[in-house]
Amino acid sequence: MKDFAIIPHGSKFIWERNGMRFTNNYLEYMAQKVRSAISLYLGEWYLNRKKGIPYIPTSLDKIDHRPLLETALIVTISNVKGIKKMISFQPSFDERERVYKVKFVAQCDNGEILDMNEDIPIKEAA
Repeated sequence: MKDFAIIPHGSKFIWERNGMRFTNNYLEYMAQKVRSAISLYLGEWYLNRKKGIPYIPTSLDKIDHRPLLETALIVTISNVKGIKKMISFQPSFDERERVYKVKFVAQCDNGEILDMNEDIPIKEAA
């Protein structure tokens, strides 16, 4: 599969001399799909308000919200078309930087292993 390549951790297309570049391989394509899926906050997409990751409450000391967030991330990643199974999932939260870090390994449907380390900036609920 191919798609237009997007700058990792950004939202701009990657341009080359001849125009926009396509993803180079299947793992780049899958990483882009997963990154897109986990960067959508719950209720943001007007076509389906039920898609997305829930916001973290303003009071970060509410530990009860983290298992919900972790479960939402695991389910979202696992439901990306092309992901066969989750092999490992290691979340961590940097309170000083207000960044939720997720390191995970997943097996793609073609047998390749997708190893990602993503930072999710924390937005306060509106």
